[in-house]
Order: sequence, then structure tokens, then C-alpha cells
Amino acid sequence: MGEYEKAYKLAAELSENEQYFGVSQMGALGIRAFIDMQENRSSDAKKLTKRILKIDGSVNFKKLRRAMKTYIIIDKSFMDKLSTTLEKAGIPS
Repeated sequence: MGEYEKAYKLAAELSENEQYFGVSQMGALGIRAFIDMQENRSSDAKKLTKRILKIDGSVNFKKLRRAMKTYIIIDKSFMDKLSTTLEKAGIPS
């Protein structure tokens, strides 16, 4: 898994935990989709994207970014990378 291993494990736990739902779950799924794309697992990322869209069919990057900020601090350069990567996975900008 590489450099994202700890973050991926935590996001996986959060996204599968029944105590987290809606926006919290979307944020964790968004982090997992980003990491999957970075680790060249685009088919896994697209499956997660479908789950995100099932939770909120009107989600776009701005909405998902707010959900993800619950878990991570995001700077401008990372935000650009995040946006581009999640767009490739199927999240509208």
C-alpha cells in the first residue's frame, strides 16, 4: 500500500463503522477513493465513488471536500491534486 497505508486503514474503519453515516461516511469514502487512485486502483476507487453517490446523488467535489475536512487538513496544492484525482474517479467538480 505504501505511504498511505495508515490513512487508508483508518478511513476504511471509519467508512465501514455503523456509527458513522451520511457526511462522515462520505468523507472517509472520499479519502479511500483518493488513495485508491494514487495507488493505481482506479476500479476500487470507482466502486467507492458509486457508494458516495448512493449516499448523496447530488454530491460534487466541493461538498465532498467539506466532508473530508472532518478527517484531514487540506492545503491548496493538495486540494488541486485531490480535486483532479477524484474527478478521474467519477466525482463531479
